[in-house]
Amino acid sequence: MSSSRGWLIKGLILASAILVARPAAPQTTSTHNQGALTFTGGLDVPSIYYFRGFRQERDPKVTLWPFMDLGITFRSGDQPFERVGTNLGTWNSLNTGSSGLEGPAQGLHYEEDFYATFALGLGSDVGLGVTYTAYTSPNNMATTIHEASVKVARAGWLNPYGLVAFELSDKGQADSGNSKGTYVEFGASPSWRWKSLTFSGPMRVGLSAKDYYEGRDGDQPFGFFDIGGLATFPLGVPERFGSWNVHGGASYLLLGDTTEARNIDQDGNISGRAVVTIFGVGVSY
Repeated sequence: MSSSRGWLIKGLILASAILVARPAAPQTTSTHNQGALTFTGGLDVPSIYYFRGFRQERDPKVTLWPFMDLGITFRSGDQPFERVGTNLGTWNSLNTGSSGLEGPAQGLHYEEDFYATFALGLGSDVGLGVTYTAYTSPNNMATTIHEASVKVARAGWLNPYGLVAFELSDKGQADSGNSKGTYVEFGASPSWRWKSLTFSGPMRVGLSAKDYYEGRDGDQPFGFFDIGGLATFPLGVPERFGSWNVHGGASYLLLGDTTEARNIDQDGNISGRAVVTIFGVGVSY
């Protein structure tokens, strides 16, 4: 049994144990806004960008991730659904390294994603979201990917979730393969509070249901396993301006055969493991 297949089995056992949610920056909830519109946004600074185990830059320098999301609640508090709403948003990666300013395109704007989610609150803190996402590359360093996904999550101490994503075109895949793939992810983010600090331990496993991690030896079922820690500290901003926070942490990635083959640094070294740090600021209103 290869090391990747061994970790696949461990990842599946972990996913089964925690039940059946790109990691978003933590946000605190504003109690000032009681309306049907909510806004979240922020700016994160990672040490290096991995997307579902795929390394996005051989020689990273400074990378910035600005993002914003508008939530609209159409109804809440009534059965059979506790909430019916939608979220519209954008997420961006601004790279100064080899995928950006120092790369062949010499363009800062490596990635710009647009998404729309239809969300249902099903009761017992369970939520269902159906999302369309367009992953685009303004500096043409990556192909455009169109994707539809379904996510089921449960709020609570563990915050477990499961996600299935379907690539919609053979002309754009995360693995640059020949066939559009189907991606499966299981994860959780247990959290604790200590005074004003919130600590969380996000973990997730990424798998290929079909053609998502295509490599030289065909499609590999195991893509990556990611576990980390994150600390969030609220800022003393007046409540009428929303809830602001600063956050920081690190995660450890164990890669499968296909993602390991793509994990090449500026010196040509290949590794099946990676450590990523992240710091940022967030706001919700």
